Amino acid sequence: MTISKKEPHRFSTIKTDKIWYRSKNSIFNIKTLNAKGDGAQGLTMYFFSEEWDLVQMITAREVKIQGSQWVLEGGTVTIFSKDSSFPLTSQFKTKNIVMAEDSKDLQSAGQTADMMSQKELDYFIKRNKDAGLDTVAYEVDYHSKISFAFAGLVMCLLGIPFSVGRARSGGTMLNVGICLALVFGYYVFYSSGITLGQHGTLPPVMAAWTPNIVMAGLALVLLKRLKR
Repeated sequence: MTISKKEPHRFSTIKTDKIWYRSKNSIFNIKTLNAKGDGAQGLTMYFFSEEWDLVQMITAREVKIQGSQWVLEGGTVTIFSKDSSFPLTSQFKTKNIVMAEDSKDLQSAGQTADMMSQKELDYFIKRNKDAGLDTVAYEVDYHSKISFAFAGLVMCLLGIPFSVGRARSGGTMLNVGICLALVFGYYVFYSSGITLGQHGTLPPVMAAWTPNIVMAGLALVLLKRLKR
């Protein structure tokens, strides 16, 4: 895994639910972070010298996060010294540490895109982009929040030709069936676009908006045929 060196105080949410963070001469990772961002499990911290030699490692089973104040529970401290051939390890039940001030931003990493507002998500993306981290999945979520708001309008446009058009063979039930099929088709199209966008196959904007544009275009074609 690559740790960004472009900016020291940055974090990244990884698909394996591991969060990596670098602050000055220390690096740590967390296996899981709760949604509120005030509790974590599986912490490992690495401290380095100015020459980037490993000098200390701290592990903890659980972490209570209170801003920059962290309370570690059930862990170990390992010291690596040039004067000793073997590292020295000691255990602790509880240990308090003070993190860098901007480590408070880590709390937002516990939130999914669905839990963040549009403004928070935009800020989250910009922060991670500045750090050179991959934000494609979050960008897709950002644009999909906007595009999905227009889904109802697109569905209404698609339904108009079948609600006001003259009766076809099969009558009302056939028209209802066609509308349901179009709704299902839109959902599949939309879900596929989002998935392709999150995997980097499509640009975020295209992944989020293509289903709306295509289905709205289809609705306009049907409306023009209706006028004839």
